[in-house]
Amino acid sequence: MDETHAFNLAKTLFEKAIAIGGEIDVKEVKKKVELKMLDMVDFDVIQKAHDEVISKQRKAEKRQGGQMTTQKSENQLNSQQSIQTIRDYTVIREKFESELIKSVREAMKIGWIPYGGVSYAAAGMSPTGGNSFIQAMVKFHKK
Repeated sequence: MDETHAFNLAKTLFEKAIAIGGEIDVKEVKKKVELKMLDMVDFDVIQKAHDEVISKQRKAEKRQGGQMTTQKSENQLNSQQSIQTIRDYTVIREKFESELIKSVREAMKIGWIPYGGVSYAAAGMSPTGGNSFIQAMVKFHKK
């Protein structure tokens, strides 16, 4: 096992999680690194990468005078506001991707907003039978 490679991989995973405003558990990173390297990794190597990334983030926040707002808290606030203000919800299902795109665009013209990504149900999984492209749509309360 190459500890330097494991350390750098873990550090990258922590940095990516922070960049998108998320958190990632040290044990979770250890599992991901082990899967990627196909080898066991010393927990201390992962913890050291975590500590270095967190220290770097705290120093950057301190340089900003403590005014740096993390994307995580903004994402949580936006997510909470969205959930609290959803007025209506529906699902659009079409057999072909091109038809789903047309239907979603039409729904958007009358105020529906896509919510989440497109799902795909293969034959045998769909309760209506056949392959389906599916998009959740919502309407929000006006603020």
